[in-house]
Amino acid sequence: MKNGYQIVVPVTRLTAALRALLVPALLLAAIPSPALGQGENATRQEYYRRLAAVSPRDAQEHYELSIWCSDSGLADEARALLERTIRIDPDHAPARLALGYRRHGLDWVIGGARRIPVTSPTDGGGTTAESTSSPTPPASTSTSSGDDTTRSSPASGATQVDPSPTFEELLEEKKAFAKKAGEQLRTAFNTKEDADFLVHTTHDLSSPQFRKLINTLKAVKKIVQSTTGAGSREPIWPDKVQFFFMRASSECVQFAEIVDGQRFPERDGWYTKDGHTVFYTIDPVVLGRLLGETALDYLGGSRRYVNWWLRIGLGEIVAAQAGDSPDSEIYRQAYLLAGSLLDGNASAFHIADLLGLPSMRGSETEGRAQALTLIDFLLRQGKRRLHRVIEDLKSDRSPPPPADFGDADAFRAFIVEYFAFEKQSMEKNFGDLDKLDQKWKEFIRQRAGSFAGGATAPGGQGPGRRPRGGN
Repeated sequence: MKNGYQIVVPVTRLTAALRALLVPALLLAAIPSPALGQGENATRQEYYRRLAAVSPRDAQEHYELSIWCSDSGLADEARALLERTIRIDPDHAPARLALGYRRHGLDWVIGGARRIPVTSPTDGGGTTAESTSSPTPPASTSTSSGDDTTRSSPASGATQVDPSPTFEELLEEKKAFAKKAGEQLRTAFNTKEDADFLVHTTHDLSSPQFRKLINTLKAVKKIVQSTTGAGSREPIWPDKVQFFFMRASSECVQFAEIVDGQRFPERDGWYTKDGHTVFYTIDPVVLGRLLGETALDYLGGSRRYVNWWLRIGLGEIVAAQAGDSPDSEIYRQAYLLAGSLLDGNASAFHIADLLGLPSMRGSETEGRAQALTLIDFLLRQGKRRLHRVIEDLKSDRSPPPPADFGDADAFRAFIVEYFAFEKQSMEKNFGDLDKLDQKWKEFIRQRAGSFAGGATAPGGQGPGRRPRGGN
């Protein structure tokens, strides 16, 4: 008994899973209720009431409460909730953006000048990542499809200087990072650079393994071009995707520990951090997912916002087509899961839910399954139709995001405007969303039934044959 309440659960003996569920509630129970009668205390009491109702493992509920805290003047609580959100869902885009991150590759990197440590987006709590004390937008929003240095303010319409680095500056930062990494490791990297890729390696550039990597990257790039409608004469990644291709696992371990200050995930054989990817084995599926998910970040030099369903869906489609057996495991698992969700509840999800939410609801596995099946379905309705949607979303007609993603009101207003524009483009190219949703779900059930029966899915290799290269 202490301060009027008692905790009887032996927290130290709980498993990690139970601690993740129970400790937040126990901590909440150990907070004295503030006295009533003052506005600030009443607000804080309302905060405690709302916090008690939040599911411990629901990232979106934590994020929505952070918005309420921000609106109510509880800045510290808002930030703590954002950090909890990304610990539950490391890929929760609105929370990442509000904390000052910007997406780069499969990773999130920090934008802004002054940085302070925050808890890492894991449940372990043992390591730290960096975040800005004053969030800045993850990337500039250009007023045209080029890498402009001005931006239009959604609130006032005024033009302001874009503080985000140019693509050339981003590339120079990557080269400087590689040089420093080589010095730290006392290693001279061999480097190959083209329009889209910046590859540093401890292999000889003429070695069979390195040639295999380059051929695989070229093959995956062709899939990305076919899927997104990207032209062959301009770079898809103007800031260039950076790779460190090592000869052995031991070299990756050294790179991870000495350069990136982390442990190398031996089981995965690769990792991405701050815009660079380190690996020693060539996995077309991993490369396909990485390149597919980042293909729309700066496509055509445009920094316009793209919602999660399109980015994740393209990543899954490219990964599925890049593997040795397209239409097998990635497609199979996605359709079986999406089909089971519909069997349990025919209204489990709707196409408008994917378009209208800035981040996936439910588990990441479910979100990826829904995104893959939707992109697969849309491609089969006509590749050019999807290409026109992508062109719309990356054009200067698409609503520019707010200058400050930490401004909850501005971000909510942007999402509403963006959804309206996204919906308009989808209906212009694919027709009424409700009818499209019905056709999509029928398509999911057909393919799920085909996979469950052990047959090859209709359409052979999915939405386009995979160009082979170097595998």
